[in-house]
Amino acid sequence: VDALRLGRSLPSAAACRARVAVLAPGDILVVPQGWWLYSATLEQSVTLCRRFWNMANKDGICDELEALFRDSMEARNGKREGRERLRTHVEGLRYKQQQDYSSDED
Repeated sequence: VDALRLGRSLPSAAACRARVAVLAPGDILVVPQGWWLYSATLEQSVTLCRRFWNMANKDGICDELEALFRDSMEARNGKREGRERLRTHVEGLRYKQQQDYSSDED
């Protein structure tokens, strides 16, 4: 399926309309259950997509992000400063998660 030309590659989806969001560094986009997702970057970057977020796995998401970005943050900012900056970002995300009690579990 060509997400940019749905009408050609999937005629039954011709009436579908795209929603567009441009995210800034550190932003998170939550896509409703059952929606299709297509992502593209406007510049060289890392995109992380997770299939679902619920009460059982939301704490692990922060751990995964921290592990994923640790090496690049240390390389860019030095080991000590890189870890401190990453920890600040991850702790901010953890705080936001603690405020969100929603889940996609049925």
